[in-house]
This record gives sequence, structure tokens and C-alpha cells, in this order.
Amino acid sequence: MTEDNAVSQALLRLLTLANRSVDICNPEPLSPILNRAEVISELMRMSRRGPFSMVRVLISRIESDLSRRNVWVKQLLRVPTKAQLRELPNHPDWRPETVVMIDGAHGLLLRSDAEAIFTPLEEASVRRRQNHFEALWQQARISPELVRIS
Repeated sequence: MTEDNAVSQALLRLLTLANRSVDICNPEPLSPILNRAEVISELMRMSRRGPFSMVRVLISRIESDLSRRNVWVKQLLRVPTKAQLRELPNHPDWRPETVVMIDGAHGLLLRSDAEAIFTPLEEASVRRRQNHFEALWQQARISPELVRIS
């Protein structure tokens, strides 16, 4: 199993635990690990699981040509009541890591500064990162680029 595949499998295992929410805080423009068919399928399955389920993705910026080609962005736009994507460019509190949080209790940390490094997060760490995510989410906005491609 390649390291990249190990990250994908760890992410899929985490996503299968989701009942209510998946929050992704991603400082990269569009993470390739999130653009895999099986990951997208699991995100969409979770978003349709119940009346209050939600997928929220916070990224630093949407790039026009990438967002048009990126499958997971298109899928998120298909279910606007269950999935939201916001943009927060050039914010000083961005950390060089992608964090996937499930139901505010489980999480996976994907380092941006090194390929294929991931760390499962303990619940206390997830809560801290969830608070950080919420603060950034409140400052973020829907990208004008998303309005154009939706």
C-alpha cells in the first residue's frame, strides 16, 4: 500500500463514522485527496444521511480552472442545503494542515508541508480544532467563483 493510499484509506474509515457532520479545514486551494471518487461518494452519502447532516469545507481560495475540473466541488454544489463550501483567503490563522473532523469528536490531521503524513486526532484536539474552524468559518464567505460555476 502506498503512503498516499494509506491516507485515503484512513480518511475513508473516518468518514464512515460520520452521523451528523463533516467539517474540513483545508488551507490548500483544492486537496487532491478529497477529489477521489470513493471519498466524494462517502461525503455525499453522509450529507444525505439525515435531515440535519451537513458537510462544510473551508478553503483558502477557489481557483477558477481547478474548481471547474474538481469533482468534489461540483458534488458539493449539487446539495447546497447539505454541503457548504466557503473561502477565506490570506488569513493569518491558517495552519499548514488539512483537518477533517467528524461529528465534533473524531478527526484526522493531514500535513500540507509533507506528503502522505496523517495523524488521527484525539477528542480534546478535535474540540480545539473545531473551535478554530468555527471562528474561521464565521469570517469566511461564499466565493464569487462558486456562484459562477453553480
